[in-house]
Amino acid sequence: MRYFLDADDAEHAARLAIALSRYWHTHGTVIETERWLEPLLARSDALEARTRMRLLTVAGNVAIDRAKTGRATNLFEEALGLARAAGDRDREMGCLINLAYIAIDADADARALALLAELGVLLEAHDDDQARRQMLAMLGWIAQYSGDLGRARELFVKHNELVRRMGSRRYLAHGLQWTAESAELEGDRRRASALTRDALVMFRELGGRFCQAEAIGDAARLLAIRGDATAAASLFAASERARDSVGLVLKGRGQRRHAESVALARKRLSDRAFADAYERGMAMDLGRALDLALSAIGAEKPDAGAAPAPVDAVLTKREMEVAELIALGLTNTQIAKQLVIGERTVDTHVENVLHKLDFASRSQVAAWVTERRLRSGGR
Repeated sequence: MRYFLDADDAEHAARLAIALSRYWHTHGTVIETERWLEPLLARSDALEARTRMRLLTVAGNVAIDRAKTGRATNLFEEALGLARAAGDRDREMGCLINLAYIAIDADADARALALLAELGVLLEAHDDDQARRQMLAMLGWIAQYSGDLGRARELFVKHNELVRRMGSRRYLAHGLQWTAESAELEGDRRRASALTRDALVMFRELGGRFCQAEAIGDAARLLAIRGDATAAASLFAASERARDSVGLVLKGRGQRRHAESVALARKRLSDRAFADAYERGMAMDLGRALDLALSAIGAEKPDAGAAPAPVDAVLTKREMEVAELIALGLTNTQIAKQLVIGERTVDTHVENVLHKLDFASRSQVAAWVTERRLRSGGR
């Protein structure tokens, strides 16, 4: 990067920055990214139109992470104009998504819905799983913020079905945490615990300080909702430390929701108890914070001595067939071939099985099937 900049080769420097942007984001080097982008943006008039458009979107995402909302809006609106002029539908959809995200964070839900409606029109002619995933997520957030928890749950379930088909564990982990918060707000504490634990385990396995910082904050908010103020206070502090380390700044609606959740935890503790818990959290690295989150969330399981519910009281005959094939380790594609049904039908059956059993992963379904067999004498 330095070589190209010193050689006054802005085009190749910008292309390298664009190529590195995903790595920078995943590994939490937002401040470093911002530092490299500034001289490139100053020379953006010298760039090819496509390179300039892509650089603007990278810079817009960094501006969002740094809570520079006005700057982010300007960058994405400029990129959107370039995308439309070039007929670049993929980049146009990406700009609409980011502008909708900014609107949601600013409590401008009507504007966000209008932008997402534009996105929906594009998706009708130019389907894209990534764009559809983000649209479902944002529509779910808007529904949850407005108190329509049933609609939020429906949208998050659709999001999670889609990312399972896409094969993205990182997006699934995010989706599980959003679904968990809706479940907690609906009073389904056991499902919220199972979903959150699965998400945290995924984030720990996947790595990436940026996503882990967000995951710890989400777990802290859930614990604050359910009243575990001591663990919540420590995790709020750990998430703050993690955000600071990657340059992630809360803003707008996200900042207000965070402040409300912290206040919820604070009012349940004495000033001294809250301060002590917060201090312990500030001393935690990401590994210890994830361990605390997993321990505090728990996995509220049903009584181990209780008899399993009859099949017809839990799953349909077809859903039970799908559950048994999951236990054999078959993929959705393999299940579809085995049962001679469509793969999308299998996707729906799998999601129904997970929802009805209050599970968040296929491994839980497999364990349930095995336990059922053992209790029924191996039949």
